[in-house]
This record gives sequence, C-alpha cells and structure tokens, in this order.
Amino acid sequence: MLPQIVFLSAFLARIEPGAGQRFTRETLTGSDVILPCDDGAGNPKTLAWTVNINGNDRILLLVSSGVLNNRPPPVSYSGRLNLDGTKDLLLKDATISDEGEYRCKVSPYRLYADTLVTLKVYAQPKAPNITVYPEDVATGDVPVGTNVNLSCTAAGGRPAANIAWTITPNRLAHTEPSLSTTEGPDGLWDVTSSISFVMTGNRVTYGIRCDVTGPGPITNQSATLVLTSGPDTAQQLSTGAAAGVAVGVIAGVIIVVILVLFFVRYVTGPTFGDTRSFEGGFVNFRMSFSRHSREKSELSNKSDVQPTAPPTDASPNRRQQNHQEARWQSHRKPRPQPQDLPPGTDPSMFTSTPRDQTYENYIKWSPSFVLYSKESSVQV
Repeated sequence: MLPQIVFLSAFLARIEPGAGQRFTRETLTGSDVILPCDDGAGNPKTLAWTVNINGNDRILLLVSSGVLNNRPPPVSYSGRLNLDGTKDLLLKDATISDEGEYRCKVSPYRLYADTLVTLKVYAQPKAPNITVYPEDVATGDVPVGTNVNLSCTAAGGRPAANIAWTITPNRLAHTEPSLSTTEGPDGLWDVTSSISFVMTGNRVTYGIRCDVTGPGPITNQSATLVLTSGPDTAQQLSTGAAAGVAVGVIAGVIIVVILVLFFVRYVTGPTFGDTRSFEGGFVNFRMSFSRHSREKSELSNKSDVQPTAPPTDASPNRRQQNHQEARWQSHRKPRPQPQDLPPGTDPSMFTSTPRDQTYENYIKWSPSFVLYSKESSVQV
C-alpha cells in the first residue's frame, strides 16, 4: 500500500497543464452534470480529477490501474461524486459553490495530458409577478388620465434575470424601464423592472406582458396583466352621485311648482265653481268658492248684515266661553245685500247659516283671505 501512495504522490507532483481539450458545461442548481475527460489515450493507467478552489487544485477523485482511491474529497463534495464510465466525472445535486474549473489529469505510459472543464451553475428564478399601483387599478376600468405604475419582479435567479415589457396595442407611451438588482448572501439575484404610463383611449383593452429570460438552461417565463381604459375622471360621475343629482332636480321642480300654485291661489283667490276638500288636523269640510273674490270681499264689508252669534256650549267654564266669544266677535263680518251683488249671482249663496255651523267653519279653517260659501259668509 505504501509504494502505491508514494507512486500517486509522485504522479500528482509531476502533473503540468498540457494541450488537452477545453469544455464548458452548464447546469441548474439541484441537477446532476457530467464533466467529460478526453485525453485521447484510451484507458489511462492513472487518472485524477481536481477542482480549483481559491487558486489551489484540490483532488476530487483518484484512480490508479482502474481502482478508485478512497481519498476523501473536500467536505462540500462529500457523497456527490462518482465516475461515469472510466474517466468522466459525475457531479450530483449541483450547487452555486460548485461553479469553477475542473481538470482531468491522466498518465498513459508516463505521457501527461489534461482536460479543462469550466462548470457554470445557474439558478432558475421564481415565477415573475406584476405589481400595479394604484392597487385598485387592477380590479376595474382605469379612468383616462390615470398615472399607472407597474413593477415586474423575478427573484432568486442566477445570474440576474433579464426583464422586458410588451404592451399591445402599442398606444401607451411608457417611461424607460428602471432596473433594480440585489444579490443575496447565497449568490442569488432579485431583479425588479418598473415602468409608468398615463392611461389613454376610451374603452381600450391593453394586454401587458413581462418577459423574464436568462442564459443556458434557464427557462423563460412571463407574467401578464389586462387593463381596460375607462371614461375621463373629469367627466365621470359615480352612480350614487348621478342618482343624487337626479333626485335633487326632481325635488326642486316639485317644490317650485307647489310654491307657484300657492302664490297664485293666495293672490287671485279661488275661481267660480271650484270645489275643494280640505283635510288636516283641524280641517275637514267642503266649500264652493265664487269667481269674483275681490268683489265679494268688498261686499262683505256691508254693515247691514247681522252676523250670527257664536255657539253656546254649557260644558266649558265661563272663562273658556268668554275667550271663544271674543275670538268670534273679532272675525264677524256683515253679509252683502242682494242689490250689491254682480249680475247673475245667486243671492242664496250668501244666506246666513246656523250659528253653530258658521262658528264651526271659523274654528276649523283659518286661511288669510275671505271665503264665501253657499252655506256661510265669514272672513276667517
């Protein structure tokens, strides 16, 4: 055993770079990769695989006369190395730290040659995603004139991913993409690309795509977003606001109409033959009004009409009776004479009514103009 060790030590000490082959291999983290050894010498008597770590060659595998030496490799490679065939190196479950230069050194009949293999280890980034600001833009129509900001992130890749934007139809004049890259302690990169634009077009649907690409075995990925332009914010009213305006306009029109009708009725008085029923907390009777309210008002001032006295109620006390009597006397008006009536007027319209009916009309209805009825003639 000792002579074999001495022989291998002498072999390794005499290894010098030769004019062997040069290869490059690429793989993803977690994958297995085979590093070729092409020495052109068939089955070499002695073979060694080394890796350059911090400028020094470290032995990974050593084979002498077809026997694999059990020399332990560096700790980071433990359990992950094997021969594929007689010369090629099988590296399992590649990691970022495995990236570097590997050499295959052989000694056929004391003729030395080597094969240099450059290993590149990549990391597939996570699926990209697009972030929208303002956040509510992604949930409905985007009003015209809205400033939209988009960010696309590809995290955990190696090397840093390439990100490109595509917008169809190509009507949005967006800003030049800004790129932000961050390398983590594990050698993986997070990349974010951002653009912004002002929404244009009315009811136009835009398809937005963020493409993430990388070298070697990295699989290209993309994220998509659909935005639809809506009406201009300066011209748009919410449904609730529009309904409120409509209700307000209708209510305003109704109020104006009521005020106009009340004003006309108050100034001109009721027309001839017009019959109204008044109902309320203190009003519930029926009257027929004359057309010529102004003339009747003048006639009502005649003093030869003897008004009826207020009703006498034995149940109230004397103080209440005096109060009712005073109110009745203050509103008594003389009845007009037939000769003072306009031609064609029925005198029976102005006949006196029983005092209790006249009094009841007074205490239940109190407008501010003179009313003449077929049943009574009082200013109330």
